[in-house]
Amino acid sequence: MPSNARRRLFRGAAVAALVMARSAAPLRLAANAPIVVNSAADFPAADPAVGVCETAPGNGVCTLRAAVDVANARSGADTITFDASRVPNPTMFVLTAGSLHILDDLTIVGNGAANTIIDGNANATHDRVFLISGMLKVSLSKMTIQDGVSDFGGGIVAGSPAEFGHLSLSEVTVTGNVAGTAGGGIFVSSNTVLVADRCTITVNNAGNGAGVDVEGSSSAIIRSSTISYNKADQRGGVWVIGSAVITDSTISNNSSNSSAGGIEVDGSLDLINSTVYGNNGATVAGGLLVFGTVHAYNATIILNNSLGGGNGITVDPAGSASMANTILAENFQSEPFTFSDCSGAVLSEDYNAIQTTTGCSIFGASSHNTYADPQPNGLNDNGGPTATAALPAGSFAIDGGNPSGCTDNLGATLTTDQRGFVRPVGGRCDIGAFEYNSPGPPTPTPTMTRTPTKTRTPTITSTPTRTPIRTPTRTPTTTPAAATRTPTRTPTAGATGSSFFTLAPCRVLDTRSADGPLGGPALAAGATREFTIAGRCGVPSGAKAISVNATVTEPTAPGDLRLYPAGTPLPLVSTINYRPHQARADNAVTRLNASGSLAVHCDQPSGTVHFLLDVNGYFE
Repeated sequence: MPSNARRRLFRGAAVAALVMARSAAPLRLAANAPIVVNSAADFPAADPAVGVCETAPGNGVCTLRAAVDVANARSGADTITFDASRVPNPTMFVLTAGSLHILDDLTIVGNGAANTIIDGNANATHDRVFLISGMLKVSLSKMTIQDGVSDFGGGIVAGSPAEFGHLSLSEVTVTGNVAGTAGGGIFVSSNTVLVADRCTITVNNAGNGAGVDVEGSSSAIIRSSTISYNKADQRGGVWVIGSAVITDSTISNNSSNSSAGGIEVDGSLDLINSTVYGNNGATVAGGLLVFGTVHAYNATIILNNSLGGGNGITVDPAGSASMANTILAENFQSEPFTFSDCSGAVLSEDYNAIQTTTGCSIFGASSHNTYADPQPNGLNDNGGPTATAALPAGSFAIDGGNPSGCTDNLGATLTTDQRGFVRPVGGRCDIGAFEYNSPGPPTPTPTMTRTPTKTRTPTITSTPTRTPIRTPTRTPTTTPAAATRTPTRTPTAGATGSSFFTLAPCRVLDTRSADGPLGGPALAAGATREFTIAGRCGVPSGAKAISVNATVTEPTAPGDLRLYPAGTPLPLVSTINYRPHQARADNAVTRLNASGSLAVHCDQPSGTVHFLLDVNGYFE
């Protein structure tokens, strides 16, 4: 068995044992009134079964650990908040009895990352800060999570090998955590969706994936966040084995002793309106190392470095990468010093700024690429939630983007840059994540609301809503009938202008089954088959794209599969690559056509391959 496969089997078994060992079924109660923490001490609840948060009968002392105990004992979702009059800002909640183990749906709202600090006390407890087990929906916001230690997920580990969970982080700082094996800050285990919004993940350490580790059957949506100064033996900032969409974010100054400094992708990554800056990969690939699939849209990838080459992006022969309206410049090899932006084959979707192509092959649409340095400034606070690299006056990247409009992974037009500032300015969007001379955030669009009065004369009031809308304006209520578990449609903002809804994993097609629309025969070399996905496994007719796990098995020849909307041109970038007789799975987000159909093209020289597709969410 290959070493990577052995490592992943070991990791999966280790995490499974950890979660199962710590997931005894708690007592359930019907009550679920809000729980308010009023003490910074770390004592458990005296009797969680009575539904009262107190550390001794009648003392009224509610610690954070006692609050979690009570929430675990109740049926249904709970909310924990902090009484600022009893635990003044700032307060550090130092854990003395190990991690906080969440076993039921829970929301914890702090008083701000600078005010509510949850400290794992690693030297004393030798444990992580949060362990989240099972098919749960957990939301953590406005807090700092620090000083945890474990083999997996020093700050947070979330997921269960047999169940499907959802973790939301908002305005959370994850810092100073350590993982011996993987996921220093956050370890996203099996079957889990992570949504991180306006978060800072910094100065964590690990053997692998010091900032965030997204495992093979999991996915992450990271937006308006900073992942910086994390350090690992391998894969310094982010390790994507599953799938990820990173939007409006900065990945900067991460480092590793080998492998990628910024991001390693073994699964799939969409990088949108984001900056990859100043990462160090020691021996190879300072910025991105690609064994899976990467698509970059209006990204800025600059000043990444290592002792070897390909420091902006290195694409392994088994991987694939594409970029549109993207800056790839000023990346360098440090000894001897030479500019080195890319290595391997990179698909151009045009309107890119690439300083040097030494060591790499640029193919595809490239007639509007500019092969020079657009000279972006260094990383700085230019407004918005994250640091960005501004374009200087006179840079050819200004108004250098696609005149038809810069778009995201779903083809939606980007109407803001990484900062959330208006784009385009001057008729065409700029190349990269920063829009020069933008006046700022979009002007709020008034929504007319009728307020009845006693005289029945309506009063028109103006309610501002930000454009583009990153939160869905309607509350979906449909329960998909075909899913294996009854899922709740939980919208989260994904790519610009879209909303993501999670589903319980459901197999929608398997060519090993009897011949039929969603079954056999096996895919044939050079052939394309179309599958109607809408209406199955909880995917509605209005879905624009689906989040899937794609599996190939029994290929008779080397090749790749390309998933794309039925009836549209064949893409040049593969979704999953494979060798003869290899079984391989990968996560991806793929668009559907207006009828909800997907095309799958088999690109191999001869023979056949079987294809399985499991859906775990959709964009609408």
